[in-house]
This record gives sequence, C-alpha cells and structure tokens, in this order.
Amino acid sequence: GGAPGRGRRGAKSSPDQASSLQRDANVEMISTMLEALEKEHEHLYQSLLRPITTFVCEMLPEDMRETSCAELHYEDLEKLPSDDVTRVAEWLTEKVDALGSRLKAEQRDDEEEDEGAAMGDVDLFALTPDAGALTVNAKWLGHLEERLLGEDGHPRKARGDEDPHRMGLVLEWVYGSIVSTAEKSRDGAKRCLGMTPPSAQQAYDNLVRCLEDQASWEGRAKEAKELMNAMLTSRKEADELAKQHDMRPTPPAAAAAAGGDAEAGGAAPAAAGGEGSAAQLPDAVILKMLAREALLTSAKLYALSFDHQMAQKTLASVKLQIRHGEPDLERLKRELEELKHAPRGLEGTFRTAAEMERHRHQLADAAIEEQLEVQTAFREQGAKLQSLYDKKQRTEFELAKRDTEIKQL
Repeated sequence: GGAPGRGRRGAKSSPDQASSLQRDANVEMISTMLEALEKEHEHLYQSLLRPITTFVCEMLPEDMRETSCAELHYEDLEKLPSDDVTRVAEWLTEKVDALGSRLKAEQRDDEEEDEGAAMGDVDLFALTPDAGALTVNAKWLGHLEERLLGEDGHPRKARGDEDPHRMGLVLEWVYGSIVSTAEKSRDGAKRCLGMTPPSAQQAYDNLVRCLEDQASWEGRAKEAKELMNAMLTSRKEADELAKQHDMRPTPPAAAAAAGGDAEAGGAAPAAAGGEGSAAQLPDAVILKMLAREALLTSAKLYALSFDHQMAQKTLASVKLQIRHGEPDLERLKRELEELKHAPRGLEGTFRTAAEMERHRHQLADAAIEEQLEVQTAFREQGAKLQSLYDKKQRTEFELAKRDTEIKQL
C-alpha cells in the first residue's frame, strides 16, 4: 500500500515542498485504490491499471522508468510532475465513482428511500411512443420533480408542501446547475488519461475476456454443484448397501477382543458382519464402492485445485505489495540517515546570546521531533514488510504442500 511516511516532513513550507507533499499524497491514494481494485476483481483491476501504466510510459523515457504496460512501479509516479500525478489520481477517482454509481443496489419498494439517494445508471432520454423524437425519460423526470437542493447544496427529497407545483430540480438540470451521476460517469468514460484514446476494439476485447472469465467461473460453480449432488446420492447408496450386506464397520474395541479370542482358541471363523465379510461381497457392490472412492477423490482434487488457484492469487498480491513497499522502506531509511547527519545552522542575526541559545534549542527540538516521526514511519513500514514476508513464506509452503497432494491423488 502507500508508505506510512509519505508527507511527514511538513515543517518546511516552500513551494517545492508543498508540491512534493501533494504528489506523495496522490501517489498514496492511487496505491490504495489500485490495491483495493486488485482484490475486487482481476479484470476490473487491469482495465484501470493499463491506462495508468501507458500514461507513465508515455511521460517517462524508457531509461528513467521501470514501469511497463503490464506492471506499475509506484516510484515512477514520484518522478512525474505533481500536476501529472494529480491528473492520474483524479482520473482514477472518477472511474471508481462511476463504478460505484453503476453498482448501486436497486431500491426495494418497501424500503424508505434515503434523502440523498442517487438515481444510479439510467438513460436520461427515451423515444416517444411513435419513435419519432426524443423526450426526457419519465423515471428521470420524476426523480427531478421530487427533489430540491438542501442547505448543504446536495439534492434531497421534498417534504410535505415544500414544492406544490413539483418543479423540483428540473430547471437546475436543464440549465446545467446539476448533473446526473450516470451522465457524469458516461462523460468520464470518454475521457482518456494518455495520448491514445481507448478504441471500440479494446472495449470489445475486454468485454470478451470478462465474459470468458465469467463463463469459466460459472462452469466451476456448476461442476461443484454436480459433485455435491453426486456425493449426496453416493452416500445414500452406500448406506443402503451397508444395510443390505451388513457392512457396518466393526468397533475398535470389538475388533481387539475378537483378535484376542482368535489367539487364545486358534483360528476363529470370520464374523458375519464387518470387514471380514468383504470377500463374500458381490462384484457389483465392490464396483459401486470403488466408484464412490473415485468420486470422493475427484471432489478432493476439485477442492485442492480451487484452493491452489486462490493461493496463487494471494501470493501474487503479496508479492505486489512487497514490491511496492520495499522502495518506500529504502526511501525512509535514506531520509532517516539524512536527518541524523543534517547540519543545523544558526542563520540570522540575534540581539543577545540568550536569544541565539533559545533558537538553538528550538532547532534541536524540531530536529528530534522530525527524526522521531520518520523513525516511527520506518519501523511501521519495516513491520508491515516483515508481515508480508511471513505471509509470502506461509503461502508458498501451502502451495507446495497442496501441489504435492494433488500429484499424489
């Protein structure tokens, strides 16, 4: 994620320092949003990552960056001008807001609507009944008629007789004082980050990949449901066969007692039930039991394969966080060394020795406070990275163990 120490050295108020602080804050925000998107869905993450990596590759020469089209190195963002980093942060925030408006849950009729509830994704215009002209969508028009601007400047639902003529926010929308969230999202979708605008072919290819991925997950879900149904049926059949052929397992205590009697009195005849009667089972029953074992093995393999795939995604995410965190740790380490060896001058003219001594103490206190702050950030980042290293090691061990089990099965 973002470095805990970003923007900590805020004592200086020069324009360069302010610009650097703003850039660091934006880099941290970009890092946080991308990490959350990566955990949300792979295709969603890639669809927003690629424009950013392309933009960085366009803005920085190849010998000055480690970022590629498929991978973003956050330290490269710190090489960009502050305005360009702000542009990336605003673009990404706009995309996340647009996604949030599209994923807003539908309101149920029996639920009381929140005063500031958004309309969600809706077409603002619709064809007239004769399909000869465009008119305002009745749903959107009704939404506008039922609302007024509150004291905080945000739309709210009209109460009682506040708006007897149901003018609402219709004129505000017509004259552009307010905009639809969906309309803003669609406008934002047309805005490109880099010099190369997205093409229809790229959108089509992304859609095809997402649909293929969705079909794959649905296939997995169908396979899991079929395995569960087959195991339930198999268990019922096994219970019936056990009753028909008296294949109830022999308790351990009874088996031990039977073994002792056999040693005392010579070879005893096999018990009527239990494992001793397995030799007299019909072939059809043995085949059914073997088929059940094969089914259970298939289900175990399915579960192991799924866990293996999830662990691989977790490992990739952990490696990504480590790769992002290590440069921040090195930066904090350098900053801490600079603070330890930074000269503390006494520039300026002082009227008395006491005033100079007081200024000296103020500089010393400020230096100690700044050093402690960076040192705390360095320790926090180190602890976070150590936790990630441990998680990476555990995940790799689990992957190797699971891979061995899959091969054995």
